[in-house]
Amino acid sequence: MGFCARGAGVKKKKLVLLVHGLGGSAEGTWGAFPKLIESDAELSARYDVRSFQYDTSMFGSTPSLQTCADTLKTEIDTRYKDYSSIAIVAHSQGGLIARWHIAERINSKRYASSRL
Repeated sequence: MGFCARGAGVKKKKLVLLVHGLGGSAEGTWGAFPKLIESDAELSARYDVRSFQYDTSMFGSTPSLQTCADTLKTEIDTRYKDYSSIAIVAHSQGGLIARWHIAERINSKRYASSRL
């Protein structure tokens, strides 16, 4: 699990965070999509694009959704703390992980100060 950086440079005010699905990977799921955003002058001036990578497999032992959501929380709270706004774009199981994370923020009363 962890961070997959895309695009270097000065941080902008907003972040698009891509989360892949079951059996996927950041690169395999999103392909050229991050480069498409980065190549658009208006979008790239307002948004950074990053990917959240977590362990996933169709077979064998994998982390629970809660474990992945906790790791996503840690990534957001540490690596992305300087962003004023974060938009999560998720596919398949990545959507479940993102929803779990958002539900945990709401249930922990952190929603009012959330950037999501």
